[in-house]
Amino acid sequence: MVALNASVMASIILCWAQLYDVKVAAHAVWLASMLTGGAIYLMCTAFVFAVAIDIGQHFSFFVVSLVVGGVFFVFQTLVSIPLIIPPSANQIIERIATPFIYLLIFYLYHFLDRLYFKLKKKEEAQKTTSS
Repeated sequence: MVALNASVMASIILCWAQLYDVKVAAHAVWLASMLTGGAIYLMCTAFVFAVAIDIGQHFSFFVVSLVVGGVFFVFQTLVSIPLIIPPSANQIIERIATPFIYLLIFYLYHFLDRLYFKLKKKEEAQKTTSS
């Protein structure tokens, strides 16, 4: 319910940006992006807990769903950091911090890809030796 209200408020605030007032428009877009980001966070959290409740009978699935939800929550936070920065400081901080954030995401992706490849290779080797 909170996510729905935040989305509606964000769309109304984006209408303020159409008033052709540059000072109001920049802050309106920033506030709308904050509300939209909050709505997306709340929807993500609600979905993870709904899945966790649905598979709550099996403890291992419950733990795995919460861990995967937590990983996606952290990833979403890293990606949306540039949207949280206020417009006045956004250009300076974004120019300095954004390459490092996306470089971290790039390294994390390649680490997970390599880990998946090694696990897949190990599994295939076990299948061929057991056959």
